[in-house]
Amino acid sequence: MANMLSDGVTWFSTQLETAAGEDCIYAVGEEEIGITVIPSKPQAMVDGQGTVLIDADALDFILDPAVLIFAAGLTAPAEGHKIKRWPQGLGLTYELRRPGTNMPVAEPADGYGVRVRVHGKLVDSE
Repeated sequence: MANMLSDGVTWFSTQLETAAGEDCIYAVGEEEIGITVIPSKPQAMVDGQGTVLIDADALDFILDPAVLIFAAGLTAPAEGHKIKRWPQGLGLTYELRRPGTNMPVAEPADGYGVRVRVHGKLVDSE
């Protein structure tokens, strides 16, 4: 039964990537590879008065960690890595960062570890 569920998550994840994925560049230092990411929701936070604020410069991405193969081998998403994307032709670069003090840069996007959600902050636009 568990294999059937895992296979279903993998199939759905592939379908989602095909339908909603964007071709991007993932960079570790000067080394870059082409990957497909699924842009996710912007970050929301609550101020001291209870007002919800949307941080338009922060964006989550869902990606397959198994494709992050660089010269040194398989690389886990980490702070300082960058994702470069071009929505409507505008070049945007996001740096992977922790969204909060005790929060990870990357967390599972599903229960089987097929995809991870990484947290990015806009650092450059062209």
